[in-house]
Amino acid sequence: MLSKKQYQKLLRRFQYEFDNLMTGGLMPLVIILALFALTLTFIITTIGVFFYVQEDPKEQMSYLEAYWQVFMHVIDQGTITDKKNWSFRLLMLTPTFFGIFTMGTLVALITTRVNIILGKLRKGRSIVLEENHTVILGWSSKIFPIIHELIKANANQKRSCIVILANKDKIEMQDEIKQKIGDRQGLRVVCRTGNPIDLDDLDIVNLQEAKAVIVVSPDDNLSDTQNVKTILAITNHPKRRPKTDENLYNIVAELQTENNKEIANIIGGDELTLVISNEVIARIAVQTCLQAGLSAVYNVLLDFDNVDIYFHTAKKFTGLTFYDALFAFENITVIGLQRKTGLVMLNPKAKTKINDGDKLIILAEDDDNLPEPDLINPRPIEIERITEENIQIVKNEKFILILGWNAEGATIVQQIGNYVVQGSKILILSNDITQVEKDLELIMPIRNVQVSFKEGDVSNRKILGQLPLIELSNIMILSYSDTMPVQEADAITLVCLMHLRDLKAQRKCTFTIVSEMLDLKNRTLAEVAKPDDFIISDHIISLIIAQLSENRELKVVFEELFDSQGAEFYLKPAEIYVNLNQDVNFYTVTQAAIQREEVAVGYRIREYADNPEKNYGIVLNPQKHNKVKFVEGDRIIVIAQDL
Repeated sequence: MLSKKQYQKLLRRFQYEFDNLMTGGLMPLVIILALFALTLTFIITTIGVFFYVQEDPKEQMSYLEAYWQVFMHVIDQGTITDKKNWSFRLLMLTPTFFGIFTMGTLVALITTRVNIILGKLRKGRSIVLEENHTVILGWSSKIFPIIHELIKANANQKRSCIVILANKDKIEMQDEIKQKIGDRQGLRVVCRTGNPIDLDDLDIVNLQEAKAVIVVSPDDNLSDTQNVKTILAITNHPKRRPKTDENLYNIVAELQTENNKEIANIIGGDELTLVISNEVIARIAVQTCLQAGLSAVYNVLLDFDNVDIYFHTAKKFTGLTFYDALFAFENITVIGLQRKTGLVMLNPKAKTKINDGDKLIILAEDDDNLPEPDLINPRPIEIERITEENIQIVKNEKFILILGWNAEGATIVQQIGNYVVQGSKILILSNDITQVEKDLELIMPIRNVQVSFKEGDVSNRKILGQLPLIELSNIMILSYSDTMPVQEADAITLVCLMHLRDLKAQRKCTFTIVSEMLDLKNRTLAEVAKPDDFIISDHIISLIIAQLSENRELKVVFEELFDSQGAEFYLKPAEIYVNLNQDVNFYTVTQAAIQREEVAVGYRIREYADNPEKNYGIVLNPQKHNKVKFVEGDRIIVIAQDL
């Protein structure tokens, strides 16, 4: 006989074990219900057989048949309604009532389990089993143009996929992508919720089988340390793929500033390609500011819709020269060489010999079906159409006005000094001159330019009207991205841009304008201005990131193009190459550029400079046989070392 204390202890033990069982998941509960139903069926069957209670007393029913009949009443409570034997009806009430409880409980358990599974799916925590996919770690407004570009880049692939891992709700990510991305052309976008620096969360996206990993900075501009930690988590993951030459990751990571560049490169090594967004934007801003129309060139070049940069095996050119390669293709433009050692040479000397193992750097619409080179037939070069006089472009002093200020400002001023001649001037108008002076102290001395300051509101027409606009050669509007919300900063930029455009028309000024926008949606509002009012934004960074994710070799090409000491794009007057108002093919333009130690890659037609449907007059990689009649104001786009 158990004492009261022993009984209470036994009862607590039973309650404890029952609680554990009930919280142990779906399967233990299903097993309990099944055992309960089978046991109840056994008891009722035994009673019915023992007391000879059957549906039809005239028929003898076996124990197995009776067991089956009772079990049917447990799982189907409606089977009692058509019975006429009252003793049988009363006996079957018990399994029917208990069956209602059992099946109701089972349905509730299954429903709860399904809801849990659906909840997990909504949270985006299931493992991704894709292969050869692109992984994007982090979330920002840059994701949408990146996806747009990857859709174009993978249009010819059967099973292309992008997997996104970010600290954001999966459903929210999917809804935003669905809203902003139209036709995906078969590309699948898989979203998962997780922390990119968490090793367990990285397992979700199957990095081991990914062809590229993109690390984006969030829009708060405070993310460099986070991105460095993400790079560390990728490269030092205990489950990472073997670190051999064939299995290296292709990691493209964005950093806002150069502060963590060295440590990121140490961590990432050969697997990492860094995009320093402030530096890239600053360099492109300066190049665009000094050359109206260059922005359209970059948009055409970096957009997968148009021509792209590829590396093409130069086996058939071994022993020939770069000059031979320039004329070997009708619809491909050769812009440089990559040596077997990896050295990239844009616009090398025409007599540069091509060696075994070298690659041609080309502009082409697609690299899937490149034509065979024609090294036999002579080219229809019209020497008589080439300008006889060797016209040199004189670099004049510049007077540049910078309106507004942000973290890119000091780098922009420094880069301007690398491009302009001695005696040039920069005037900075900002609402906080103290911050401007503090930033510029870090880069002193500044080459070639004299810098002056003026404090004031850049959106105030009266203040703008008091500036020496007629003397200016270029104006650059910088967004107050460090001190204002995105929409407020963009609003100030838009108002300033409209005032300047109106003042320019009234006073017949000749300056060009380049402006920086933060939100891509505001670009539409700014398009009322002309194309030389180029809108610099994170869009250009997104295009570069997408390009590098598809081809890591482009890193050295972009570094050369964006470096003031390297070969760059220039838009030069057509009349210094060929005679105006005469039909001329691009073979002839190519020859004229070679004589100036440049590579011609396209042209800009002034007539279409305001037409976005014509790419603002920009034509890259033209068909060389097609003839064009250049007029005054048209430009030849070349890769050269200098003006």
